Amino acid sequence: MGYIESQFETSLIEVKRNPKSADTMVHAILYLLPPMLPFHPVDLSAIRTLANRANVIPLLAHADSITNRQLENLKSSLLKTLQETLPLLDFASADLDGDGIIEDEEEEEFVSEIKKLKDALPYTVIGAEFPLPGQKAQSDYLEIDGQKILGRQYHWGCVNVDDEEHCELHFLKYLLFEFALPGLRSFTRCQLYERYRTERLMAHAGKAGGDHKEE
Repeated sequence: MGYIESQFETSLIEVKRNPKSADTMVHAILYLLPPMLPFHPVDLSAIRTLANRANVIPLLAHADSITNRQLENLKSSLLKTLQETLPLLDFASADLDGDGIIEDEEEEEFVSEIKKLKDALPYTVIGAEFPLPGQKAQSDYLEIDGQKILGRQYHWGCVNVDDEEHCELHFLKYLLFEFALPGLRSFTRCQLYERYRTERLMAHAGKAGGDHKEE
């Protein structure tokens, strides 16, 4: 949290000197949760706290360690818990093509895609198998049926992290790298940063008022 707020503070200072200064704000936090119920209160509290300063994207880690039914229960339970108090991907529109104008058709398509991404939260993810420190390996990839993939090898078969039937990494990649990054940035700047700036101004005004009374 300290680092996130320090970037807000940097922006608050730099924008006075140079309105076109580089954007160093944190626009997304990937929060990995263990695949078990009940979710630890510390994790839920941390997610809610972080969501006041950044877009939090909850992920269920080790999705290959439990059954599909268990995953469904976990996803629905977490989404229900978080939706009561937390804005998830809570931005309505964005300038997707950078022309400064949001067309009705463009906006409608955007909102539809966001709904699809929100309904899939939290995304289930699986970590690829990499060599341990000190171990040597010819490649980070597994070769399955003549194809190189990122995944994990088990005695019963292989899990491919890019396979939509195995996990939901495709949703996360699409969200961050292809589709919604402008919306994430816009929400950070227009909502979260402005909230922080207002809090700082009010705190400064309150301190100034207190100093004046002492005099």
